[in-house]
Amino acid sequence: RQLIQVAPEYLSPSGLWMVEMMQGQMDTIVLLLDHAGYTNIQRLRDLEGVDRFAMALTP
Repeated sequence: RQLIQVAPEYLSPSGLWMVEMMQGQMDTIVLLLDHAGYTNIQRLRDLEGVDRFAMALTP
């Protein structure tokens, strides 16, 4: 949560933000990104088909 909140301070507007997470956390991360104003939110899977990375553009 803290990374989602502070990332825009360190990245350019519409900068690329990407994070790896444990299985089962994707829905929460996507919701937090959406509520924080991030755009173009994408879910990326690992080689086994598990949601592993979230990628978005900073607000």
